[in-house]
Order: sequence, then C-alpha cells, then structure tokens
Amino acid sequence: MHVLAKLFSVVAAAAAGIAAATASAEPIAFTGATIIDATGRAPIEDGVLVVEDGRIVAVGNRRTTRIPAGAKIIRKQGKYILPGLMDANVHLWSWIQAPLLLHFEGRYEEGILEAAQLKLKYGITSVFDTWGPRGPLVNVRDRIRSGQAVGSRIFVGGNIIGFDGPFSEDFAPSGWSRRVPPLDKATIDRINAIWTQGVSGDELMTRTADEVGAAVGRYIAAGKVDFIKYASSGQRDTRFIVFSPAAQAAIVAAGHKAGLTVQAHSTTVESLRMAFDAGVDILTHCNHTSDHPIPEDLAARIATARRDCSAMIQTRAGLAAFKGASTLDFDVADRNNTNLIAHGVKMMAATDGQPPTPSLQGGAPPEFFADWRHGMTWYLSSAVAHGMTPMQALMAATRNVAEGYGRKDLGTLEAGKLADLLILNADPLADARNYEDIDTVVLGGRIVDRQALPTKSIFEEGLGVLRQDARREAALKAPATAPKPSH
Repeated sequence: MHVLAKLFSVVAAAAAGIAAATASAEPIAFTGATIIDATGRAPIEDGVLVVEDGRIVAVGNRRTTRIPAGAKIIRKQGKYILPGLMDANVHLWSWIQAPLLLHFEGRYEEGILEAAQLKLKYGITSVFDTWGPRGPLVNVRDRIRSGQAVGSRIFVGGNIIGFDGPFSEDFAPSGWSRRVPPLDKATIDRINAIWTQGVSGDELMTRTADEVGAAVGRYIAAGKVDFIKYASSGQRDTRFIVFSPAAQAAIVAAGHKAGLTVQAHSTTVESLRMAFDAGVDILTHCNHTSDHPIPEDLAARIATARRDCSAMIQTRAGLAAFKGASTLDFDVADRNNTNLIAHGVKMMAATDGQPPTPSLQGGAPPEFFADWRHGMTWYLSSAVAHGMTPMQALMAATRNVAEGYGRKDLGTLEAGKLADLLILNADPLADARNYEDIDTVVLGGRIVDRQALPTKSIFEEGLGVLRQDARREAALKAPATAPKPSH
C-alpha cells in the first residue's frame, strides 16, 4: 500500500506539471516580435527566436535567421520577447509567525511550491532563495527540475550562516517570544534546526576561523545548496558585526573550494568593507549601511572590481512608508543606490521577495518592495529613477543576476541558453509597468499555462490559522469573569 501511495503521488505531481505547461517535440519559432536580448544590444525588430529541446538555437531578424523545416511557428507580431526575469533575493517560505510555523510543520513544501508558481505566473522564471528551510527548499527545487512540478527555477542557499532560526532573537518579529503560553524549548529547538543545520550563530560565533570554515564545508557537503550566504552583520541589530575578518575569509574559501558563489548579508559600512575584503562574489543589501553613506573610495573599489551588488531599490512611496520602521536608514540606502549606480557598480535586481503573507493582510506598506506581484516592477521603475537606463534596469533583472550567480545558461536570449522567455504586449523599455502586461511565459521551451497557477493554495488556510490563534490568545489573556452570586 505504501509503495502504491508513493507511486500515485509521483504520477499526480507529474500530471500537475503537464497541466501547467505544454511543450512541443518539434522546434518552435517565435516570429514577428521585437526581441530584447538583454545583452545591451539594440532590440531586434521583426525578430525570430528558435527553440529546440528547451534551449535557444537561433536569434535574429526574419531576413537572416533560418527557421528549421517542420518547426512550429508561433506568430507574435506586435509583442516583445525578453529573457524571463530573475530575482536575486527571495524567501519562498517567509511565514515565520509562530502559529504558521507550527501549523504547517511538515508542509512547508506546499507553501514553497505555491510561491514558486506565483513567481513563474508573473514572469519571474528564476529565483534565488537566500534564507529559508534548506530541506523543503531543496525538495521543491528538485521536483521542479525533474519535471514533477511546475514553478520558477529555484536556487537554494538555505540558512544565512551565522543566523539562528525563526524562533530566535534574530527573528523576534515572528512573535515566538510573546506567545501565550510560551513555547517549550523542545519545540523551539526542533523548528530552528530546520533552518540552522549546524551553521547558526550559537554554533559558530565562538569558534576559530578554521573551525568556522570546517563547519561551512560540512554544511555544503550535506545540503545540496546552490550557493552560500553568511552574515557579515546582524539581522535584528543591524549594527552588530557577526564574524571576524579571518572567519569571513574562511567562509568564502570554503564556498569557493566547493565551486559555489558566496554572498554576504551586510548592513553597515564596515560589514560591507569586511565582506568585500573577504572576497565575496555578491554583496547583499549593499545599499544598506545604517545611518552612514558608503564612502566614495569603497564605492569605487566595488565598481572597479566588478563585484555584484544585490540591492532593493525603492520607489518614493515605498521609501516614505519605511521611514522610522526599521533600524536601517532607508534614506541613506536610497542615496547609496544613486551613488552606486553613478559609479557603474554592477547591480542585481533583488526584491527580498515574500509570497502573499496572511499576517500582512491589510497591513502591508504601500509599494512594499518585497511584494510578490509588483515588487519587481517597482524595482525596475525605481532603478531608472535612480540613474539606470531602461536597458540597464532590464539587464539588472536578467543578465547581471545570471552572471553574479555563475549561471551561464540563463539571463540573455542567445544561442545555447535555456529558453526562459517573457513575452509582453507592450514595450517594457518605454514604461516599466509594461512588465506586468504579459502575453506568454516560457520556461525551458515550455509554454506555461499561467491560469493554472498556483495548482494548490494554502493562503486561505494560513489566514484561518492566524484568526483562530488570535481568538485563542485573546481568550487566554481575558480576565476571568467572577461567578455571579446565587440568590
């Protein structure tokens, strides 16, 4: 019975994948559209893009590009074809409030898959999860890669090395410390371990640099991660330096030894400088330096070294909403973005994206940079307002992300690349809002049935969990009613 049940589940998952994407055995030629290949070259009018076996085999104009005999022709006159967008910094499971973590324990994969499917639906074909539950993330990533499920391509970092799990002081806003009645230690440790996997701050911060490097090596060997991320500075107290220069260098060396890109979470000038000096590939939140702007010499060094910067670039409305809401100084971050772009720093589009979160219903700030549906559009619009050209903004959300993470088969529309396409009804270089006017999404040569996504949603269930928990806590906190005297 167990074997049959398992077989049924695999078949059902594969069926869901077939329902959500259709593919053709013969070559496909998309014709007539304007092709924006994200290399920086001028758009190709009346273009032809040929796909075979999930990869691009030819790109050019109609006069010079041969269409293979027997190819399926898909006419896209008046449309715009560009690479599928890529988000350098997301969190596919961001439901870290205590009631949700406890209720969905053992089911995190359901929420991760739903999040990846929504990203794909909105034209973001690759996402890089920079903090989350490693095991569930890897499982969903592998299901998508094997064709058992449909969703954006997922690349997994797992835990931020040096941070603890969601039930810790690093993530106190999850509400675990205020829960009534308090969570027991066994529950806290069990949930946190799903994230920490041997590389938490408690486990590493008192260790020597060599011991830290060895622990990171074990983490990489055990976890099937695609890249690693460590904390140069703190999460809740963003002014706090987490690792010494020697320990940071050891972490970077362990990642590079395994052939992985390494990125650092930094939120102050000195944590940014230390991460740069340690040799990281990607500077995450490079624009956030608390209340002190990035010095000119450091901005110039980052630009000259062609070091990749993953940064949220906010709209004016989004910026205003965050004033005073964080220990980070968002006005300084905004000025840093303008300065980094002016220096020619290689920027990567990053939203810190969070899927629709029940706890934010009615409470999300306007133009919230992490918004799953609109966050990338706001990034692209704001990047232009901060000094990028529209083409540079597109490249930040495609080519730069692919190059930063070492994904040579993604990011541009060139022969040999995976056929991840976003086809729009209007020119995105004329107005960033056109990124949301989607005609078709293609993943690996497959046309995605966007209307079928997500194939299953747990969002309403999550809302119900939070409402029920609020009623439970209210009842526990309510003063006891005195018994009425008998007559």
